[in-house]
Amino acid sequence: MPNVQGQLHAHGGQPSTMLAGAEAFVGLNLDDKAARQARHRAALMLGPPVTARGGGVSELNSDGQPIQLCHSCRTDGVQTRLICDPAYWIGDGSARFAAQRDALERVAVETGATALLPRCDALIEHHATDRAYTLDTLNRGLIWLGAAVEGPGLAVFIDARALGSDMWGGVTSWLEETLPDCVEARALVTTLSGLATPASIGFEGLDAARGRAKLYWRLNRPELLNRLGHPLLGDPRFAAFLARVVGTRDMNLSGLVFCAGFDLASGVLLDVKIDLCGHCLPQPPDAWQRTLTDLASDHGLVLPPLDAMPDSSTADIAFLGLGLSRTGAVRLNVYLKPPGLPLSSQPLAEVPARIEAAIDFLISAQDEQGGFTEYELPVGRATDWPTAFGGLGLARAAASGHRRHARDSALRAARRLLSGRAYAAGWGFNGATGPDADTTGLVLRLLRALDLPIDTADAAWLRGRWSDRGGFSTYDAPDHWGDVHPCVTAMAWPALDAADRKARATQFDTYLRTWRRGDGTWPAYWWDTDLYSTYHHLRLSPSEKPVPIRLPERPNGFDLAHAAGIEALNGTVQRPILARLLAAQRVDGGWSGGYNLRVTEPHCAAPWDTPEGLIYRDHAGILTTAAALFVLAEIDDDHAIAPCA
Repeated sequence: MPNVQGQLHAHGGQPSTMLAGAEAFVGLNLDDKAARQARHRAALMLGPPVTARGGGVSELNSDGQPIQLCHSCRTDGVQTRLICDPAYWIGDGSARFAAQRDALERVAVETGATALLPRCDALIEHHATDRAYTLDTLNRGLIWLGAAVEGPGLAVFIDARALGSDMWGGVTSWLEETLPDCVEARALVTTLSGLATPASIGFEGLDAARGRAKLYWRLNRPELLNRLGHPLLGDPRFAAFLARVVGTRDMNLSGLVFCAGFDLASGVLLDVKIDLCGHCLPQPPDAWQRTLTDLASDHGLVLPPLDAMPDSSTADIAFLGLGLSRTGAVRLNVYLKPPGLPLSSQPLAEVPARIEAAIDFLISAQDEQGGFTEYELPVGRATDWPTAFGGLGLARAAASGHRRHARDSALRAARRLLSGRAYAAGWGFNGATGPDADTTGLVLRLLRALDLPIDTADAAWLRGRWSDRGGFSTYDAPDHWGDVHPCVTAMAWPALDAADRKARATQFDTYLRTWRRGDGTWPAYWWDTDLYSTYHHLRLSPSEKPVPIRLPERPNGFDLAHAAGIEALNGTVQRPILARLLAAQRVDGGWSGGYNLRVTEPHCAAPWDTPEGLIYRDHAGILTTAAALFVLAEIDDDHAIAPCA
């Protein structure tokens, strides 16, 4: 399988071609002239190649795709527009914002909507850049753009999280600054502030005389439509729409998005819309086509040709929305996204190509020095730890015979760790937390994997964290952070050289007998589930019988990666968890990060029994992608995992 994003610059940057299949996608159901114009405008919105660190995440769709094609079906025809996440590939927040602002200006000029630019700049300047949701930590983007495939008009949306902790206060002040009359808007916001959370705000149109202010929100709890702050939301056609599309199926409340549009010239509420997330309502293409046909028949709407909409080989439903205007006009918005990475019925056959895609993602996410940055804790961002973790994943892939670039990037990570040291011996979460056995063990394993020399002081520091009872403690601390931690031991033990392991073999055997649970699983002190600890322990000490895999109700990619590893160690033939892991891989080769790291309270001895501490997310997906890469590389070795030496 070729690189799904085309060729990357040596040190990051946008793919030189659009996503695989995107050129055909943006021309879906369009004639040749319109398809050419769609590709041109998509390129303007996504942005030209620039030299910038990759690792960015697009939240426009459920799978990382940064583009949508929206067919707005009305009684008199179909209007088509593109929605894009500009500069989606850039991992540095400030660089991404600058590229997004440039894209906004280009598209405004292209679509004749430059009169809206001052309003957009005021929105961004006054309600985003000085808030807690700061640009330097923003790898998910701030601005989304929309434009008709042909003709004038621009849409601009900013992430409402940029408004800070008082999002509704920010929405109110923006509406008061934007609209000449805020009576309807204020009444709506007053009701919603107790029921919902803002999703995004922005503008669409040409200028103040021909434009709208747009507000999107999600409900915090179920509520009757006629209690949402405006009579139009209680229109029975919305209830019929929900009954037609959702029916009796379960659906996450977060998959329901509401929108209100206010006239910039008068402040009057012109229309409302309800969008349903297609990812939350999975069904085969023929079922979607029947749903679209029925909805069009219900309201007398014109649909585009259905021969390729949706079709899992060319497009998927991202959202389906019903809009009602103040005058009673109805529209059905069909938001399509390119299909994700294809998954065959033989997930093991997919593994080599998926490893290559994950390597590309991690390479693009490295900074100029070869480091990775991840998480956001009160003590700051993680630097050395994710650099060692990501580097080890790349080194493991290289050892399995995958691209030389994986080894080159692992070497860059190692050199960054050796040259940018914060401590005389050992490495830590970052340069302010002190060294720890987890990070130091990862670094030493990376150096060994690359045949690089290890300083005796670093090896001695790690040995100093070994307990005579067997096992490693993370820190030299008087509280429970100084206890033996199984999830750290599993990572640090392979970092010892053969002589050190031999000298501690008896203690290690005692440790294994003490900490292994009766069912063969292993507890974790620093992680939200036991999957990470269990997987890495099983590589050290395989179980004679299958080990139970306890997936959470909604597992993230980090959970799925280690569960897939346990599944392989169990000798499972069909590998259903591996299939789920591969299905969760984004089109850029990475996996979305999840809330997985538990910073256990120092007074807590056994968080696997009584968990205490906040859970943090690897927001850039570096840890999750590196974990998946490590596991997949193990699986790729003759479709079997050998115990760690």
